[in-house]
Amino acid sequence: MKKKIVVIVSVIVVLLIVLGIASYFYFKPKDIPQDKLNITDSYSYRKFGFIKVDDLWITKVRDGYDTDKYYFISLHFGPKDVENLTFNGSVDDFLPIKRVYVVFDPAQTDGFINLAITEFSIHMVKTYRAFQYDTLNLTVACTEDDGKACGDYPIMTCNDANSTDKVVYIKKANVPPSVDINQNCATVTGVGYDLIAGADNLLYRLFGVIDTDIVR
Repeated sequence: MKKKIVVIVSVIVVLLIVLGIASYFYFKPKDIPQDKLNITDSYSYRKFGFIKVDDLWITKVRDGYDTDKYYFISLHFGPKDVENLTFNGSVDDFLPIKRVYVVFDPAQTDGFINLAITEFSIHMVKTYRAFQYDTLNLTVACTEDDGKACGDYPIMTCNDANSTDKVVYIKKANVPPSVDINQNCATVTGVGYDLIAGADNLLYRLFGVIDTDIVR
């Protein structure tokens, strides 16, 4: 349990540092201050400019209400990396999000699941909450109580999801990565880094970076 907490806290600290650095720059790929950051790549995707800094892809998303405000997001995968990932369902069916449980199976937990949960959760709490100008409560939960890895986490499954309590299930399975939305439950399936790619795909769709009408 201590090891899991250390991994999650370490990832959060790194993401916050990168987001803090990025917030100094209003950027497009053509005018990125190359001498200021360890930038290894950049490109435009639809109306968004992306830079890659220390293996994280950074962009800014426009505020949903105040068009003069922007919020920075920083993910392990860029949209070009994940746009062709299998996606079933409609993001619109998953909205609005006011309370969401990010769920994992304690029998399958590993560092990749922890990272996928952390990456998704920090951007939902730090950015999406402000982005939608509304309250958003996020809770990490287990699919079942194993008496060990879950600790004080509540128990939640897709069967418990409803219009008020949304569920994002980070599901480890040795199959091609996918994101499946079934009304109030979004299941991110894969193994290893594919789980993080799936979580990033879902985030990009929620922020409007990847067109929500694209279904692969």
